[in-house]
Amino acid sequence: MRLVMRLTVAVLVLAAVTPAVLADLLVCSVNGDRILRFSETNGAYLGDFVPPGTGGLNEPQGMEYGPDGNLYVCSNDQNAVLRFDGVTGAFIDAFVPAGSGGLNSPADLEFGPDGNLYVTSYGTDAVLRYDGRTGAFIDAFVPSGSGGLDMPASLTFGPDGNLYVTTWERAQVLRFNGQTGTFIDVFVNDPVNLYPAIGVRFGADGHLYVSGGLFHRVMKYNGTTGASMGAFIPAG
Repeated sequence: MRLVMRLTVAVLVLAAVTPAVLADLLVCSVNGDRILRFSETNGAYLGDFVPPGTGGLNEPQGMEYGPDGNLYVCSNDQNAVLRFDGVTGAFIDAFVPAGSGGLNSPADLEFGPDGNLYVTSYGTDAVLRYDGRTGAFIDAFVPSGSGGLDMPASLTFGPDGNLYVTTWERAQVLRFNGQTGTFIDVFVNDPVNLYPAIGVRFGADGHLYVSGGLFHRVMKYNGTTGASMGAFIPAG
């Protein structure tokens, strides 16, 4: 399966190839509190992978398949991360229970190189780290407001091993040390094209792709310097 992560009403952002064998697309339905399944071949709707409200799912946003082959989903309005069977979509558990470590409005998540789970806490302007096997809270990997972090919407680890986080209100991508969480720099600052800065992923070409909500476009940036390379998907 593949994932399509829906972060706002207007923007769809491609996420990662999963270990499951089915060639399908999974899409978060934020308003429907469910995860939809579509054919990767022709886009045909194949039904609900996770039915509405399963396990308390409320405003699903970022999601990713974990090392165990199961699906992890940010349940934004529930302040939790839920785990579902990666093949059947059956609810397993609240991997990160509601409010654990101060989690508030989780918007995106990713398993890091260390095997632990990193989650953007949109409501507290932080990135929280959880044990990748148990879901236990470890620490605020990026403390609240570090480097100007304001409403973190999405995150990803780069080819350099560092952590890149979009900050919604500032229309920036901030870079943090991937081992310590220490702020490094503002990697991308592009309010003209990005406001608000939402999804962020590195492509197979090593460059950075960021979605801008208000302008309905996906921008491309040099993966080494952060310099703009123009609109990868133009507005409209």
